[in-house]
Amino acid sequence: MFIQLYKSLVRLILEYGHCVWQPYHKTLCSDIEDVQRRATRLLSNLKDKSYPERLRKLKLPTLEHRRLRGDMIEVFKYLHGYYDVGQPQLHLASSRELRGHSLKLRKDRYRLDFRANFFSHRVIDEWNNLTEEVVTAPTVNAFKSRLDKLWKNRPSMYEPECQIQVGYVGNFDGDTGQPHAFSNPPDATDDDCNDDDDDDDDDDDDDDDDDDDDDDDDDDDDDDDDFPFTLRVLQ
Repeated sequence: MFIQLYKSLVRLILEYGHCVWQPYHKTLCSDIEDVQRRATRLLSNLKDKSYPERLRKLKLPTLEHRRLRGDMIEVFKYLHGYYDVGQPQLHLASSRELRGHSLKLRKDRYRLDFRANFFSHRVIDEWNNLTEEVVTAPTVNAFKSRLDKLWKNRPSMYEPECQIQVGYVGNFDGDTGQPHAFSNPPDATDDDCNDDDDDDDDDDDDDDDDDDDDDDDDDDDDDDDDFPFTLRVLQ
């Protein structure tokens, strides 16, 4: 009973339009996954088990796995004419690039790094790694069945990975096979920054400290001037 209610009342909302708002930051993935994590903990006979154990017992895939599966279904529909699209967003690879199945997609270069997580780019590697039997399924239901069979032992099935992350530009995520999926920047706490400032202050003369205080006052004035503008933007 729990599974039916959860799938129809909760998970349906969490997955609505996921191809458009797909979370790409590790924190966002974890926040969404926490909804299912807390829901499965409500079952008294499973609350003492770990999250992956609860999912295996309930045969309930992670939300991350479900979103990836949904992406593949949308690509299948797109390539098999289920959608009437104007400007093509996905392009088949040329014959000399076909080392896998016959419906491999071409991966174009892009100028801006955030495009790595656009639907038209993030699905390419996963789609190209599928088998010929899966991508040439005669119907959508047949595709789903074959895809589930192919991915039945995939780690993300019951263990959330939140692999695709975007932080600062320049780091490649080799674990995912996504050459332009970036990892989070190194953590830098305010205390660390303050420690560096304190060391610099100790080396300065008293006159320099006074000058720094004057500069800080000027910065505060500038911040005060900018603050109303920030409020208007947020509103």
